[in-house]
Amino acid sequence: MSPRTELFYFGVITLILFLAVIVIPYLRRKRDLLLPSNFFLGGATFFISVSAIDSSYTPQVLGFISRFTRQDYHDYFWGVAYFFFGFGFAYIAGRRLSKAIANRAFVRWPPISRQILWFMLALSVA
Repeated sequence: MSPRTELFYFGVITLILFLAVIVIPYLRRKRDLLLPSNFFLGGATFFISVSAIDSSYTPQVLGFISRFTRQDYHDYFWGVAYFFFGFGFAYIAGRRLSKAIANRAFVRWPPISRQILWFMLALSVA
C-alpha cells in the first residue's frame, strides 16, 4: 500500500472518529453540541482529516514532499493519535478535578441576600 493510500485511510478514520466523538454524546443527550472541546475537534477534523484526504488526492506540487518516507507518514499518524489521546485524557481529568474543586467551594457560599448581590456586583465591576 502506498503512503498516499495510507494517508487517505488515515484521513477517513480520523474524520469518522472525530465526528463520532462530537455527535454520539449529543445524540445520546449526554453533552451539548456547542462546547469548546467540540469546536476544537471540529477544527481538528478539518485541519487533520480533510487535509489528509485532500493531500492524498491532489498532485504533489512541492518537490520536497516526494522525499517523505513511509516512516515519516507513520510518525505523523502516531503523533496525531498520541496528541489527541493525551488531550482527551487531560480534558476528562481536568473536568473531574474542576468539578471536585467547585463542589467543595460552592457548597459553603452564604445564602443569597440583597447585600451579598450588591457586594458581588461591586466585586465584578471593580
